[in-house]
Amino acid sequence: MQFKSYVLAVSLLTLTAGTAMAQDATMGGLKDACKAEFADVCKDSADKGGMKCLSENQDKLSTGCATAVAAAKERRKAFRAACMPDADKLCSGLKGHEMMGCLKGKTTDLSKPCADALAAMPGPVAQ
Repeated sequence: MQFKSYVLAVSLLTLTAGTAMAQDATMGGLKDACKAEFADVCKDSADKGGMKCLSENQDKLSTGCATAVAAAKERRKAFRAACMPDADKLCSGLKGHEMMGCLKGKTTDLSKPCADALAAMPGPVAQ
């Protein structure tokens, strides 16, 4: 019986994550899903990407924006897990957008998991 509960829980989590990512994709990503938040709550930080502001103001986000932020965080987490070995080897010392730009310039040298994770990453979030 415990195994069935475990399978059900994993299935629900997978479905929820898939729905969040699908909603993120259908809504045009963070930029579109959080348009109101960029115009109001994060108007002073949107030129820097806005993700930090959105994360710090979770309680002020609409449901759609909060879902898009959660999906973006999951993509970033998957990217880091898949690409840190490649980044350490190919782009040593670089971080953030510089590291991502370096990896994008070395696509033929990337591991398959990193190449897939990099392809799933959107560009910078801006207003």
